[in-house]
Amino acid sequence: MKLVLIGPPGCGKGTQAELLKKKFGLPHISSGNILRTEVAADTAFGRKIKKYMDKGEIGPQELITEVVLAHIEKNCPSGFILDGFPRTLYQAEELGKKYDVVAAIYLKVAEKEIVKRITGRRTCKKCNRIFHVDYHPPKKAGVCDTCGEALFKPTLTPPTP
Repeated sequence: MKLVLIGPPGCGKGTQAELLKKKFGLPHISSGNILRTEVAADTAFGRKIKKYMDKGEIGPQELITEVVLAHIEKNCPSGFILDGFPRTLYQAEELGKKYDVVAAIYLKVAEKEIVKRITGRRTCKKCNRIFHVDYHPPKKAGVCDTCGEALFKPTLTPPTP
């Protein structure tokens, strides 16, 4: 089974993907986690994409598409749940050339709720675990329950120089 979850940041794609993962035993593939892992591993791709991520940008769709599809091919032979990919028509077409997606599910959430979710989100830079100050707080404020690293508040706008 090959599923795609689409919607704006903070709509619950990751949360729903984890529930589907438990129910169907499929890997949850987050394009954001793939990119952060590549940067942390200091791969050739990671060095290329870091330049964009440091500016708060996503990066060229061709580059993102190439690395996500390579990850799927290597790690998900019997299916997947995609979260955050595809984001563009080009990416959807490239995904469709390689895989028969069973369903694309759009998650719609009120803008006010999305803002609340995003502003309360905290992420571990080391293991990528996500917390929320109200809905899913860490046991110790500012510290990841899984690996003990400091949590950070992601931004949606480029950092000021």
